[in-house]
Amino acid sequence: AAAAVVPIARGAAVARRARGGDVDTRVCIPLEELRNTDVEKVGGKSASLGEMISQLADVGVPVPGGFSTTAYAYKEFLDKGGINAYINEQLEDESIYTDVNKLMEVGKNIRDKIMDT
Repeated sequence: AAAAVVPIARGAAVARRARGGDVDTRVCIPLEELRNTDVEKVGGKSASLGEMISQLADVGVPVPGGFSTTAYAYKEFLDKGGINAYINEQLEDESIYTDVNKLMEVGKNIRDKIMDT
């Protein structure tokens, strides 16, 4: 579905889709903006760090700042870098489901493609 990017609070980018509502299209989010409800956006560790910052900073417990790359950024990287297509192509080889050595080789090839990209 086509998406239009519109600004929202705190300068965040959002794509409005025909179905599914708003999708946060930021590639990174400061940890202090994250809460446990953001697991789908950034994963559990980053969401937990954001929650710790929000709950503990005000009572004087030092929590390191930083940012988290988003699941959206990772998916865009895989798509625009041609990695999704490469992974699907590698997984078409039926022998990987019965030959552990072949599976290990394909897994290494996929990891190398990600790192090279």
